[in-house]
Amino acid sequence: MGGPKDAYNPEGSNRFFLRQMLSPLEQTANLCGMEYLPPYCLFASLKARSDERLETHVETYGKLLKGLADGKLGQTSLAGHELLAANDITAILEGVT
Repeated sequence: MGGPKDAYNPEGSNRFFLRQMLSPLEQTANLCGMEYLPPYCLFASLKARSDERLETHVETYGKLLKGLADGKLGQTSLAGHELLAANDITAILEGVT
């Protein structure tokens, strides 16, 4: 996400929560029989090059993909999350392993 997290709400500059903005994709996945998972987000990504968040995000994205491929992550383990960030994936994986 290019903007900060508070930009994605009815009072923010994007006027909608992120999940609301992505609802057409969620419905398309549903119609295709696909498993829709919460989006993995890096808010204020335009500024992430200047701090350690980008490196952490990329490293954790690899863990997310590996967890999905290994079956350690999926709809059950990610249920209840509107959005996912690096610390969410780390916490979930620590609880799974």
